[in-house]
Amino acid sequence: MPPVPKKQKQPPPQPAIGFLATFGLVGSLLSALYLASWATSSVERFERVKSYPSRFTIQGLPADIYSLVPNHISSVVESFLGFAGPLDFEEWVDWEEKKAWGGLLMNVHPDGTMPGCVVASPSTFKPDYWYQWTRDSALVMRSVVNAYISGESQHRHLIDEYIAASECTPFTGEWSRPQPDGPGARVITLVKFASYLLDFGNEDDKAFVKTKLYDSKSPTKSIIKGDMEYLARHWGDPGYDLWEEVQGTHFYTLLATRTALFTGASLATKLGDDAAATYYRTQALIIEGLLPKFWSEEKGVVRVTVNHTIGRDSEENAHKGDDTYGKTSELDAAVILAVLHSGDGTDWSVGNDKILSTLDGLMKAMSKVYPLNKGRLYPALGRYPEDVYDGVGISHANPWHLCTLAAAELLYKHSALLSNSSAPLVVSKISKKWYERFLPLPEGGATISPGTGEYGKIVDGQKAVADGLVGIVKEFAGRNGSLHEQFDRITGEGRGARDLTWSYASFTTAAEARRGCPLAKKPRPNHSASVW
Repeated sequence: MPPVPKKQKQPPPQPAIGFLATFGLVGSLLSALYLASWATSSVERFERVKSYPSRFTIQGLPADIYSLVPNHISSVVESFLGFAGPLDFEEWVDWEEKKAWGGLLMNVHPDGTMPGCVVASPSTFKPDYWYQWTRDSALVMRSVVNAYISGESQHRHLIDEYIAASECTPFTGEWSRPQPDGPGARVITLVKFASYLLDFGNEDDKAFVKTKLYDSKSPTKSIIKGDMEYLARHWGDPGYDLWEEVQGTHFYTLLATRTALFTGASLATKLGDDAAATYYRTQALIIEGLLPKFWSEEKGVVRVTVNHTIGRDSEENAHKGDDTYGKTSELDAAVILAVLHSGDGTDWSVGNDKILSTLDGLMKAMSKVYPLNKGRLYPALGRYPEDVYDGVGISHANPWHLCTLAAAELLYKHSALLSNSSAPLVVSKISKKWYERFLPLPEGGATISPGTGEYGKIVDGQKAVADGLVGIVKEFAGRNGSLHEQFDRITGEGRGARDLTWSYASFTTAAEARRGCPLAKKPRPNHSASVW
């Protein structure tokens, strides 16, 4: 009889999918997503970042891929890739602000540039935004300066490098020149920094201000003094607008110049350059008297440009021979941006009746321009209704993140202003069409007292509109928080330059303004490290 075989030792029971198997499954899923994205990619969906060797930036994956992934697996994948995942609005705003700061800081002195360079975008082809614009960099560095003044001292070296880089060789190829809003924006940013160093800095800081920023000499080698001299002597010359398209006299440029000259004059007085300070103030007062002339009683808007002259004779000019560049409505988001960038302490504040009337006209016009806005309570905003720049060439324009965020920021700031005011709100015939969005008003306007239900409806209503505009950005931002220059007028896909530095700066300032609103006060986050 054959021997009875020994009972074989059985392995212990194993779970259906162990840790390694789960990890392998996730890895396979990531690989599949990668390959699917590569196969369906376009420049804006998956593009090698040439300025960052061996690095890729995922700009978004097709929605149909996500529909095939179970929710619990999708959350793991999105977390691994740095995507937002399922966040409510409040959580997303906090998350996106950190992402925006990360994106902004990554575009300050990226690989392949010199210290202090602030590139407009990492995009080097269709479109090529691998440049530093004086205006854009000044606005971006204003956010950095504000963070530094708020206690984030780790940003000091970025500001010092930016100042040093301002002395570098300018681009001399064919382009729209001059763009006088750039020096004005830079003065406003650097005067704030210089004033802080004089008030709170050490002796080395004060010496830095007196040599590198404002040396009180003529001719000068210091950056603020040089910009001030240019602005004071050339503000009346025709120049190009902030969109680099139209030549003439621009509301945005003049308001920036006016504020730069006044703030620069205060710095000059503090440093003993009294004669120059008097001259700067005189020029600023002349400009201040010209700004009301931009108001069109007939159209009920602050016109973006007057005194047009013939613009560039280039293939990029979509309106050769038309000195108004086709802007028959005279509406432009540049007016809203002007108030945000240069309007503090002026008559052209966020609560100005004419500015609110302009915003009303802009929102009504934009609601009809982009198919994406159909059926929306609040419209995505672009630059101006007649725009034809699609982010690469000339065809059909799209909404812009920074324009949409600018309207939101203005409304957050105005609601905060009303909340902290003890004065009644006077609704004029000019501002009536804006305020009647929130409550019925008599034909001739009204005076509304703080603490009343009507007053509260306006404060809360404006914040709701602002949140709605930020919600549009939430809807069309990249899953990893990335912000293009534009988003498609029909589908909402990112268009134009990706990772636009100005888009990121606009989100940070809008989020900061939102914290100043009622029911939205939170501690200011620290931006010491990139969380991109």
